[in-house]
Amino acid sequence: MKLKFSCTVLSIFLVVTFILTGCSSSNSTSKDSKDQVTIRMVWWGNKEVHERTQKVIDLFEEQNPDIKVSTEFTGWDGYWDKLATQAAGQNIPDVVNMDIQYLSEYVDRDLLLDLNPYIDKGILNFDDVDDSLLDGGIINGKLFAVNQGTNSPALTYDPEMLKEAGISEIEPGYTWDDFIDMAKKLKNHFGDDSYVSVPQGFNDFGYYLRQHGLWLYNEDGTGLGYDDDQYLVDFLEMQQKLREENITPPQDVMNSVQGLEDELIVHKTSPFHPLTSNEFTAIQQAADRPLELTIFPSLEGGEYGQYLKPGQFYAVSSHSKHPEEAAKLVDFFTNSTEAHEILKAIYGVPISSKVQEHITPLVDEPTKQIFDYIELVKDYSSPISPPEPSGHGEISSMYTRVLEKINFGELTPEDAAKQFRSEAEARLAKNTKD
Repeated sequence: MKLKFSCTVLSIFLVVTFILTGCSSSNSTSKDSKDQVTIRMVWWGNKEVHERTQKVIDLFEEQNPDIKVSTEFTGWDGYWDKLATQAAGQNIPDVVNMDIQYLSEYVDRDLLLDLNPYIDKGILNFDDVDDSLLDGGIINGKLFAVNQGTNSPALTYDPEMLKEAGISEIEPGYTWDDFIDMAKKLKNHFGDDSYVSVPQGFNDFGYYLRQHGLWLYNEDGTGLGYDDDQYLVDFLEMQQKLREENITPPQDVMNSVQGLEDELIVHKTSPFHPLTSNEFTAIQQAADRPLELTIFPSLEGGEYGQYLKPGQFYAVSSHSKHPEEAAKLVDFFTNSTEAHEILKAIYGVPISSKVQEHITPLVDEPTKQIFDYIELVKDYSSPISPPEPSGHGEISSMYTRVLEKINFGELTPEDAAKQFRSEAEARLAKNTKD
């Protein structure tokens, strides 16, 4: 009996001990799980962007074990449809990759958080950032998005092709007339199978307007920012004259460009290629020969059209349940030198001077050329225009359609300017707030 009693007591003791131990372990796991915050982050990009961004997030989690980051990513195509669907369901990730052409739309819909309070709390630090590099993310005095890399409109060119045609190095301050003269000289030298790609897109027209002290849109984004259609007529006629002389590529040649490898400068079919500075590394790699960067042509007697542009932003969703942790992740992407050892300016030139100085020895030669170019641009820039209003993407497509009709001879520049105004004003009128 004594032995039986002892075994029974021992068995009960072991069971109770197991239960208590199990409870203790369960409580500990629950506590750990409760203490770790999970935030979501979404971005667009190619395979290299995905891989580098994920490595930075892994590093962030390693240094911040209390924060888990759930990631989502896609290419540019489809990104905004996906984000719009998430917005409709009030399910936007905590940290959102944002572009300047959509920023106003998302702010107007109260989908992004004002980040100023997190600067005041010391979660976001911009001690090493020039104020001008934050301007693109500010609307009505509030910072809604943090620039992740500075870019600027640029012309890349083949210096050897220019030299062969007897054209010396391009110096900042050259005018549109100088550029047209160069284009004619290049065409005469290289012949019928060559062209000269020139700035002619919608944003290029915006650049041309800036040189006249204007912008594409009015202050509240409810209409165009220029009253006289002659500005657009002049810009389109400049392109048309070059096209009529077979200097710029015809529309069917432009339509044949389906990717980076098809660009005319890659095949020495054009010595010029308008781009945004962060695209330079890729175009030079595709061309596999030395290329250079310069600013767009100047308007004689005009203002500086050049500006420093946020390549892309990170913003925090207004629906985030963990905004401080989300802001901490944005700060990490902005200020961590270790993070930028991984990114290596893949978003553009880092806005932190400390970060830029740290990674300059680590980047390749084309990236250093971009760094040098941005320094050059600072001397020929005026403040960036306000973020594009809601509908900018649609209006840009309207411009592209009328430009194509001019190229195919279906519209005159005068008729194209009228048609564009009518369509653009109708879309912008939808932005009027009651």
